[in-house]
Amino acid sequence: MGQIYGGHLVAKALKEMEGVSTVFSLSGDHIDRIYDGFFEYGIRIVDDRHEQAAA
Repeated sequence: MGQIYGGHLVAKALKEMEGVSTVFSLSGDHIDRIYDGFFEYGIRIVDDRHEQAAA
């Protein structure tokens, strides 16, 4: 049995329970596992490099 990471559980919950199809994010190493989950569950990521640019 393979490992299940918390980030994959986050993505699964967002997709299946909340119907999320797109997320806006600031990338970083601390959320790599969540990004992996987003890719696995087909959630689109809009990556912003700066908080002010995102607003």
